[in-house]
Amino acid sequence: MGPIRVNFRAEFHYGDDAVLLTMDGAGVDTFRAAVIQAIKSGSSQLDHEGVRHLFQIQPTAADINLEPTRVVWHLDPARSAERTAPCLRMANPAVFTCSGGIMTSSS
Repeated sequence: MGPIRVNFRAEFHYGDDAVLLTMDGAGVDTFRAAVIQAIKSGSSQLDHEGVRHLFQIQPTAADINLEPTRVVWHLDPARSAERTAPCLRMANPAVFTCSGGIMTSSS
C-alpha cells in the first residue's frame, strides 16, 4: 500500500482553505476502495500508517475533520460519486485539493 497523506493548508486556493490529499497509484487504489465502500454502505474505515480515515456519506455533507491520527470525511452521496470518482481513477501520483466539498486534482 502506498502513501496516503492529508494536510490542511490555510488560504491555499485563491484565498480559500484547502485539504491536500497526496498519494501514489497504490494509495489511490486503497483510498478509492474505501470511498466506494462508503458510497455503497453509508460509511467505511481505512487505517493507514497510524491514521484512521472514516468516510461518512450524508446528504448535503461536505466537510473534513482533521486530527493528527484521525480524518473524518463527511461526503454527500451524489457529490461523492460524481466528483471524487474521476479524480480517484488516476493511476499516477497526484495532489487532490478539497475546498467547499469539491475535490480537484493536479499531477
